[in-house]
Amino acid sequence: MHYGALFCIGLLSAAMLTINGTLAARSNLYFTVFWVHAFGTLCAAALLFALRRPLRNFPANPFLYSAGFLGVMMVGLSSFCMQFAGATLTLAGALAGQTLCAAAAGHWGIGGSPREAVTVRHLPGFLLILAGIVLLGLG
Repeated sequence: MHYGALFCIGLLSAAMLTINGTLAARSNLYFTVFWVHAFGTLCAAALLFALRRPLRNFPANPFLYSAGFLGVMMVGLSSFCMQFAGATLTLAGALAGQTLCAAAAGHWGIGGSPREAVTVRHLPGFLLILAGIVLLGLG
């Protein structure tokens, strides 16, 4: 496993959350959500053009395209929460939600993800995450 890449995802998530929350506080939430996704689309198009890779192999399952909507919701909600909860608590809550959702997706194979049974052995990890969020919220 590439632990360095996993760590970088955390760094990028925290940086994105901080930048988006600051932009939302200085402008408004709707502008932030629009700008972040418009700029991201332009960057992706430039990257595809620079790499000269064609778009192909579109998945037939329409469910798989819902990630775009989920991304809009994530940017909007995280930018909103950042304004009153701060970066640390917002990111901790987001990671807890991602962990539980990923566990459910793996357990039931949602979206074609590989099945990985969630067992009682996972419960202490989930409880530690929840306890950490409670402690951060009290601080």
